[in-house]
Amino acid sequence: MLQEGSITARTLTASIIDTPTKVYDGNTDATLTNGNFSIANLVDGESFIVTKTTGAYNDKDVVDASTVTTSLAEGDFTQENDTLASNYIMPVTATGAGSITVRTLTASIINTPTKVYDGNTTATLTNDNYSIANLVTGESFTVNKATGAYNDKDVADANSVTTRLVSGDFEAGDDTLKSNYTLPITATGGATINVRPLVAVAKTQDKIFDAKTEAKTTLTIAAENLNLRNLNDSNNPLVVNGVVGNENVFLTFTDANFSDEMVGIDKTVTINGLSVAGIDAANYIVMVKDALGSLTAPASTMTTIADINPNNPPVVFIPAPPPAPVVIPRPNLGNAPVVAVGGMQVVAIASTSSTTSVSSGAQGEASVDTMLLSQVNNGNSFDNQVFIVDGGINTVNPDQAANTEETVE
Repeated sequence: MLQEGSITARTLTASIIDTPTKVYDGNTDATLTNGNFSIANLVDGESFIVTKTTGAYNDKDVVDASTVTTSLAEGDFTQENDTLASNYIMPVTATGAGSITVRTLTASIINTPTKVYDGNTTATLTNDNYSIANLVTGESFTVNKATGAYNDKDVADANSVTTRLVSGDFEAGDDTLKSNYTLPITATGGATINVRPLVAVAKTQDKIFDAKTEAKTTLTIAAENLNLRNLNDSNNPLVVNGVVGNENVFLTFTDANFSDEMVGIDKTVTINGLSVAGIDAANYIVMVKDALGSLTAPASTMTTIADINPNNPPVVFIPAPPPAPVVIPRPNLGNAPVVAVGGMQVVAIASTSSTTSVSSGAQGEASVDTMLLSQVNNGNSFDNQVFIVDGGINTVNPDQAANTEETVE
């Protein structure tokens, strides 16, 4: 006699295998395949494929993420080989080991670090010169490395800057952990070195009028001055100038000319063809500063001032010493005429046996001082004149002479 019997459903369990792994992405999402599931307690020859493709890590961070769990529903199982789901109690969860690996970052130098030529390869960097690639959205690092190196010291060949980085150069932003990343150890990017300006100082010599405009001019380089600034824009960076170290550099020009050839004071002189010469000239340019303080570079021309003076030298008046007294000896009536010379005129004094005359036409017996006084009264000037009077002048009748000589002052 047959008796009733029953077969109860077989309970299955599921686990996650093969350690699902992902690169850190800032969340706990896990990606699964059917190869990540193991079904336990199946009857030999029967099988299920688990089609669930997602799970969750126990933590989003690399250090703490160690397992993956997923929930399962009846629809997540596909029967194989005459397997009936009705013969089994299907698992509703699966758990297993999982891992999150660090995310690799790369760093580059951006915003083209630039400096004025200074004879070395040292580069100055700020955190704005760094770009970090492959970061998780919302996370950030600030790079504090302040120095790097140009690939060459010279203007023509310098085109990149490279710097080495260590963990201490990185400052993590909000909700960012260094342990979730492999930090970059180098950064490289485009860079430039600008030519160094040399402020030209011109000196033109004054010259004597020669009917030509050519000017004799010398150029020198202004000394280093970190305070030179383009006064048209107070926000411009400071301008450096001056030759680096003992480099072989000097300024040249093609010609210098006055505005015209005429005599004048503070005439404009234009200097053309400014350039830098010397072994290291390629790293420099000419800069000029105008009367208002504005700086221009590169510059090929500049102006200065100088005088063109008349070609006849000025007359210099040298005062004559005051006249010395004229001593007139007692007359000797037999002598020849005498000429006295002084100042700007010649005064002739002639004598005969009894009369004395001067060039003014005055005549008659009179003393020399009386005649000179008469000439002064007539408008003649005897300033600074010395009269050398020989004894041929009859100033008075010898018989009436009271003294042996007279003095005229």
